[in-house]
Amino acid sequence: ANFNSSIPKFSDELLNLEFLVLSRNNLSREIPKSLEKLRYLKYFNVSFNRLEGEIPEGGPFGNYTIESFRGNKALCGATRLHVPNYKTRPLRNVKAKTELKLIIYVALPIASTILVVALIIIILQNKRKYKLPTQEDMIRLGMWRWFSYHELRQATMDSMIVGCLVMEVMSYTEYGMEGIVSTKGDVYSFGILLMEIITRKKPTDEMFAGERSLKSWVIELISFLLNQVVGPKLLNNIGREHLKVKNCALSILQIGLECCVELPNERLHMKEIVTKLKKIKVKLLRDIERV
Repeated sequence: ANFNSSIPKFSDELLNLEFLVLSRNNLSREIPKSLEKLRYLKYFNVSFNRLEGEIPEGGPFGNYTIESFRGNKALCGATRLHVPNYKTRPLRNVKAKTELKLIIYVALPIASTILVVALIIIILQNKRKYKLPTQEDMIRLGMWRWFSYHELRQATMDSMIVGCLVMEVMSYTEYGMEGIVSTKGDVYSFGILLMEIITRKKPTDEMFAGERSLKSWVIELISFLLNQVVGPKLLNNIGREHLKVKNCALSILQIGLECCVELPNERLHMKEIVTKLKKIKVKLLRDIERV
């Protein structure tokens, strides 16, 4: 007969068994320790099977040679049997445990680190995606240039005024900012820009601290100390045109203040601003020609 399972455990009824030949079958697993009880077992042969584990050493097994176990590559036992003197299965278990430890102590921390980094990247991207831009962000991104140029193009075909104002907007990035991002907020910033151009001072200057700002400083001095408000370079070396330029600067500062009133609905529209600036330019050129 050809057996395909494991060697069964023998009961006490078979203690007088003398011969047991199970060679060239398909037996697997370990040789039962219960066979050590068969004290009268003179001949034992389990060669050329698929047995594994340790060969018993008690009872009659001390009399058997390698011929009884040949052809079972996974067996181990005493040195005299010329088989490995260590247990094959436990070795595999140790190897498996070692691999498991490597996975736990090396692979898992690496995977966890990668997961944490990925989550941080996703969170930062979402914050960047849904973060509402401040008015300062809009200005830096060129929103100021877009609003001024767009509305000025609609209001006038005078390319000199448009080009001049757009150039000035591109040259100055520190604007007064308050309220939410809107066209009225941009009008406020444009008013601050006009005051910057005339006074040659920026809202970030050290002199503007606490409650004092560029706007409040202009309001404070415009009525009686205009020479201190207007940038020195605008009034130097212009001779007889001094008064004309001074009046022009005063008119532009007044427009700037009208752009910066507290209530957004009371601020000038860009079309009104362009119309007023055109009138100031025409008047200045006419007055200079008469001098």
